[in-house]
Amino acid sequence: MSSFSPNSSNFGWQLEDILINELRSDELFAHYSPNDQDTSKTSITASNSMKRSIHNEYERDRRKKLNSLYSTLRNLLPETDESKKLSIPCTIARVLKYIPELQKNIKRMAGKKEEILLSMSKRQNFVIEPTISAKCLNKKEVIMQICIKNRSEMIPLSNIVKILEGEGLELMNASTIANYADGIFYSLHLQAKDIIWMDGESYCVHLINVLKEASKS
Repeated sequence: MSSFSPNSSNFGWQLEDILINELRSDELFAHYSPNDQDTSKTSITASNSMKRSIHNEYERDRRKKLNSLYSTLRNLLPETDESKKLSIPCTIARVLKYIPELQKNIKRMAGKKEEILLSMSKRQNFVIEPTISAKCLNKKEVIMQICIKNRSEMIPLSNIVKILEGEGLELMNASTIANYADGIFYSLHLQAKDIIWMDGESYCVHLINVLKEASKS
């Protein structure tokens, strides 16, 4: 009777394979556990929560800036009781209506400005005659007062004296007041070289006309 005896060498190899597989299974379970799975889920949840928080904060900031811009836009509109209570769509509609009105007003004001500048230019070109008065103190002495209001048309005192010298008068004394009503004021004390035979009033009128004619040239 023959007896069954397993090959000790083959048996040893089979046992070794079984032990190696068992060890690999233990290592697999050791690296993958329910705790690791929970940690991964927690990490994903935290990441999603952070993303939502960042998005919400961005939206709040964006809406705050938009509200600030619309508030500034409302303040640019004409002041009315309704303008401060307008909703955003109504504000935009009011702005779109107001811009053409504003452009029209600007054009009208620009035209008015041109009219004013043209009028001022005409006034500046208009020569204002000096105000002149004269009085004969006696047959030889004359007092003259000259007020020139337009400084651009100012006549130098030396020119006035030269004109009066041509009429036979000599300057005895003179005073000048500058910036008189944005002009200049002369007061002259004159003496005739010869006796004045003309009527005093007529002679003074003659001197005034001479100076006015000279101021125009």
